[in-house]
Amino acid sequence: MDNDQQKLKNEQAEILKNMKSSYKKERLIPFVGAGFSKNIIGYPDWDGFVRRLSRKIDKNQNFLKNLLGSNNLQSVEYFMIRTLIKNERMNDKDWYDTGKNYVKEELNDLFKRKKFNKDTWQAQVALISLKNFSLIYTTNWDDTLEKTCKEILSGTRYILYYTIAQLENLKEKYDENIRANKDARMKLIIKLHGDYSDAKTIIASEYDYYHRMNTFNALDTVFQNDSLLNDFLFLGFSFNDVNINYLLYQINYMRESVKPTNKVYLLSILKPDYSYYQLFKDHKHINVFYLFEDLNEYNVFSSIRNKREKTIKLRDKTVEFLNKISNNELKPLAN
Repeated sequence: MDNDQQKLKNEQAEILKNMKSSYKKERLIPFVGAGFSKNIIGYPDWDGFVRRLSRKIDKNQNFLKNLLGSNNLQSVEYFMIRTLIKNERMNDKDWYDTGKNYVKEELNDLFKRKKFNKDTWQAQVALISLKNFSLIYTTNWDDTLEKTCKEILSGTRYILYYTIAQLENLKEKYDENIRANKDARMKLIIKLHGDYSDAKTIIASEYDYYHRMNTFNALDTVFQNDSLLNDFLFLGFSFNDVNINYLLYQINYMRESVKPTNKVYLLSILKPDYSYYQLFKDHKHINVFYLFEDLNEYNVFSSIRNKREKTIKLRDKTVEFLNKISNNELKPLAN
């Protein structure tokens, strides 16, 4: 083992120790990205959704990727415009809302029929099962977390926020829940980018995203407050994800003036690399923790070509990680 590998190993051990301590003190808040749903075999992701939209426009499922590259936000916007033109709705007064409804229809068809399965939704079960995770943030539109709550928690044990009105109407319940004993708490799920069942809340196109960046609402206030007072754990994000980069920018911008002592962690499935780790730690103040800490284990994972087998490996490692930070709180889950 060379010097950099040893340094990384030591620092990863320290990060794991800090995450365990933060979880135990109920200061660690998970923030879930699209990659977390990839732990479910066959579950659609961003790229899969764009391929679906491509097939609606052209027989070639790579039509949008060939045209716009990996910019999924532009791809969704292109789909909206093409569909509006095709249906002769481009001159409607509410043309943009109509376009968003086309996206909602596709998402409804994609997500609504997905049924909870305890054997394949193990990462979601693990996350919801952890008692000290009473508050969860997400940029996902899907309802895997809500469906998991309904199945494994007794009664209606979760509150969902994805519009400003919901948060403002339920603020008293939010505060009450935070103060409650952890065994009696509900799960609070805040969806910063909306929910697929409500077209107006979905942040799906490039216009939506930039408009969201330039508006400030009650959901942002709650997030900023939490990000200054608690530690955050980002799950299911990649380093080239525009969502995570903007969120991390927001957090760092606030921290520059306030100088809080809380920490930000990001779980990465990339190859363990000390230089990359150091870059994020020193310049972005992000503590990257590699899911595959051992380089040999990562090489085995990256060599897997079977998609199902790779998803199972990723899921199992994610559950193992959540079990570690909770000091083995989870019950054994079925394979």
